[in-house]
Amino acid sequence: MRRSVVTPLALLCAFSVLGCGSGVRFAQFSAFGDSITVGYNADPASTNSWVNRLGNSLHLVPENKAIAGSFAADQLDPLYATQVSGTGRQLFTVMLGMNDKTASTSPEWQTTDGLIMQDILAWLGTPTHKTAQEAIGAGACTTTGSWTVAAYADSGLPIYGGIGIQSSQIGATLSCAISAGTVAYLGALMQENGAQGSYSVAVDGQAVATYSTWGPGNNFHQTIHGRHYGDRLIRLPLDAGATSHTITVTVTNGAVPTAIEWVGSNAQVATSGAPFVIASGPTPNGVGAGDPAILNPQNVAFQQLMKDAVEALSNDGLPVHYVDAYSYMNAAHQDISPDGTHPLGDGTKGVTDGHYHIYQAFSDAL
Repeated sequence: MRRSVVTPLALLCAFSVLGCGSGVRFAQFSAFGDSITVGYNADPASTNSWVNRLGNSLHLVPENKAIAGSFAADQLDPLYATQVSGTGRQLFTVMLGMNDKTASTSPEWQTTDGLIMQDILAWLGTPTHKTAQEAIGAGACTTTGSWTVAAYADSGLPIYGGIGIQSSQIGATLSCAISAGTVAYLGALMQENGAQGSYSVAVDGQAVATYSTWGPGNNFHQTIHGRHYGDRLIRLPLDAGATSHTITVTVTNGAVPTAIEWVGSNAQVATSGAPFVIASGPTPNGVGAGDPAILNPQNVAFQQLMKDAVEALSNDGLPVHYVDAYSYMNAAHQDISPDGTHPLGDGTKGVTDGHYHIYQAFSDAL
């Protein structure tokens, strides 16, 4: 089996004041993903699922936030309910893409899905982030014009527990002060609604770009769980020579509200307590789900999406790392169940134990 891991924990530990000895490496482990991360076909999941194997190896009880059938967008609800600490020694794993690839093969959808993956990883890797509501409450962000709690355009119900704010008023602004870091981040809502709004973003008064509320190429697809929406990450490089910056969002088309969920930067805390994020795309499909020769190029494409998302944020200095779980699986698909999708987890640690192979991939990243 080929091994492909980027930026191992050993590098982090080498510069850590506390080191990575027993009881120091991690105090909490949370896993995000779909049915594979839930533990389907691991028998029993309590010991043989890849998540529980990894938790047991770290002497931690995992907080499994995965939801069967999840697209990346479906994991935003548990994501935004997760508190990220700069001193909590948290381990986060993310494995997504198996369901996302079923929505479309279009490049626009892959770009959209990649932006959602970036949003997930950036939230987990930035302990200094604030929701839009928190930032306004703390005085870090101010508004002009009319803004309300971010809600889905059709139902009017708050999205993600009401952490964000939105406006349909052309010319309304949200301005946020960034006092540290070399890259700023905005988590902005995309929603497929039959119409589209738009907004511009500026850094220190200089226009950066105008964005659609529908995402790249107006190509947001409904998820298996019925989501018509998801958050994209907007990365904004900052002038390293300045000590403070202002990020300004201006509504330019109010046909669908502009909604901003969170704001942050790559300013990091001491490495000894910083979160550590490991991410992978989907594992292979085997016989049972269709023709693997047709399906698996899509799986590889979504692995690349995750790899690209990790690379962009890792280059920003975030503690985000990539592992290619696909390459750890048996080339003859002996470790995939007859449904052609879910890895087997028979506890043998052999060629048929797909959950063990995924565990190996994430364990090697540590």
